[in-house]
Amino acid sequence: MSLFKLLFFLLFFMSPLSAYFSVDAVLTHDNHTTHLDENDIVFSEDSIKFYFQIKKSTHQSLKIFYKNMDKWDEIYEKKLCVNKKYSFPENEEMLIIDKKTGIESFKFVLDGKIMQEYHFKHLSNNSLNTIITNIDDINQSQQLHQLLQLGKIDKRLFIDEEKIETNSRNINDISIYKALLSPTVIVKTSTELGAGFIINKQGRILTNWHVVNNHNEIFISFKQKNNSNLSKNNFYRAKIIKIDKQKDLALLEVEDKTIIKNLKITPLLFGDINQTEIGEDVYTIGHPIGYFYTFTNGILRNIINQHSWKIKTTKHKADYILMTQNSISSGNSGGALVTKDLKLIGIMTYTDTQGQNLNFAVSANDIKLFLDKKEYLQNKSLILSSKNNYYNVNFSDVNILKTIRVFDTKGNPMYIQKIDTTGNGIADIMLLDTTGDMKWNRVYYDYNEDGQIEKWTNL
Repeated sequence: MSLFKLLFFLLFFMSPLSAYFSVDAVLTHDNHTTHLDENDIVFSEDSIKFYFQIKKSTHQSLKIFYKNMDKWDEIYEKKLCVNKKYSFPENEEMLIIDKKTGIESFKFVLDGKIMQEYHFKHLSNNSLNTIITNIDDINQSQQLHQLLQLGKIDKRLFIDEEKIETNSRNINDISIYKALLSPTVIVKTSTELGAGFIINKQGRILTNWHVVNNHNEIFISFKQKNNSNLSKNNFYRAKIIKIDKQKDLALLEVEDKTIIKNLKITPLLFGDINQTEIGEDVYTIGHPIGYFYTFTNGILRNIINQHSWKIKTTKHKADYILMTQNSISSGNSGGALVTKDLKLIGIMTYTDTQGQNLNFAVSANDIKLFLDKKEYLQNKSLILSSKNNYYNVNFSDVNILKTIRVFDTKGNPMYIQKIDTTGNGIADIMLLDTTGDMKWNRVYYDYNEDGQIEKWTNL
């Protein structure tokens, strides 16, 4: 055997089969769709669908098994064609979850090899109606802040409900919109909503410094592949890697690095403003006041050298600022500004309220300089916020498997239940009914049981 053939043999047969096969699980709950991860919560009468494809024609025979009691039953078999997308169930059908609670397990087997397993935690949709008691709410946000500092309150902090809007766009720009969707993310803190975008294969995310400044809790959400309207979504904990306060730039990283790998997102390519013409079309996606993934196009109006501006009380300055028609509202900051050939030329940053439609983006040239710098954050201490949009609840009073009724800072009733799915006496999941309608609408996951939420999902 020649050296070339030997190397090909080793590379081909030693490569993980998972690189050739991908699968995505999707949950439909009360007409809202969200991506499912391993060990996520599902409810009785919800629907599940799997999407999958194969990238190598040498592996073709797929079988799906479902665990019934202690036995794996085969529920699907298919000969797969390379690069063709499949779903189970097929067509418009869905798997409807029955009322028998427990663990729902699925196994994907390709040519006799296990490629993927899912184990979902199945709860009853009326589990909220078990035991309901009242506890006193905390009256002052200052008192809540003090208790947080003393470690007497569960550290799981929460974020307000999102608004929903179906994206509308010019039919001539559909291809640009679809390509820009994948790398664009939602950036959420306790008080701020912004956009961001993936800038490299490692999944690093660029956003504005003013979006994440002084926030201990930062969450990132990605556009779901099979959810065209993005009604409710999954949020993953992120950390700050690097900042440039002067240029109003921040580099983030999702703590669970497998998320980026599983989503297979293509990062944006950098352009050069020296090759950009004033008057050409430019595009961005943002989340203005919670209208997620809103697409806007406009023209590049001007390129300004050595420009200074102020956001709230902080002064900023960049080598080059791009003036554009693309509007900036709260939630648009941090969005990528791209040309018609999808080259990144800036990051949407601020609007000048002294005039009309004066919107500005920090240039790609400034972004490159920022990314090249080596001043990474080391043990930076961030300040816990005591804003009133934290739910005014002492979560340490919430017992496992006991539903309680409490009141938020505005006096509205809500319900909470902690769940210990591992049986060690420590809650790793928290269910919330934030609307008081006796239906769970949010799930928080504390995977390592340290009191910090790694992921949360709106239902």
